[in-house]
Amino acid sequence: MVQHPRSLFEYAWQQLSSKNGIPYPSSANFTSQVWPYRLSMLLCETNEYIATEIGAWLELPETISRLNKSHLHEDDWRLGIRNDLLLNFDSDLIFAEFDPMRFEHHGPDACNRQDRAVMYPEDLDVISTAFAEIEKPIILQISSYSANNNNPHRVVEQVITQRLNNSGFALHGRIEADGNMISLVYVRGISLWKSQEALSERFISWRTSL
Repeated sequence: MVQHPRSLFEYAWQQLSSKNGIPYPSSANFTSQVWPYRLSMLLCETNEYIATEIGAWLELPETISRLNKSHLHEDDWRLGIRNDLLLNFDSDLIFAEFDPMRFEHHGPDACNRQDRAVMYPEDLDVISTAFAEIEKPIILQISSYSANNNNPHRVVEQVITQRLNNSGFALHGRIEADGNMISLVYVRGISLWKSQEALSERFISWRTSL
């Protein structure tokens, strides 16, 4: 296994993880720690208890000092990710992260749409619409934590990629933690690491070091 020097991500994880802080650092917390410039955040959360915790975090003096703007949408993200809100943020780059419990590739005839914690193919059109008029570079990460209901990685990745390709996004990285969890990174107007293979190798190296 190739040994890498500790990355900014790995350093932040060590500083924020259970021995030194919260049990599982959120992406918002990570970003506020590692990004050296001013930030704007649009956060969506349906769970009332978690939304209260997020709201309290946003009101901390140290958080306020880091944020240029923030907006917490306490409801379905499909209603919160609006183009007018995104255009209102003064930024050079947008990073958007979606963490559904599962990406469901089946149509409405085979899977109902009652579970709002699940992401469906038509939800990708909601994302594309929200970013349609934004010209600045975008990094888009979608993570699915379950392959239940016959949603294997190879199928999920193909469905998501084909849909987002139509909106100008290109697959730029993929990570599989196990047979259930997969994270896919798409970009528009920016390049990141040299290859998907390098990212996957780095992730495996980091996990084995924990």
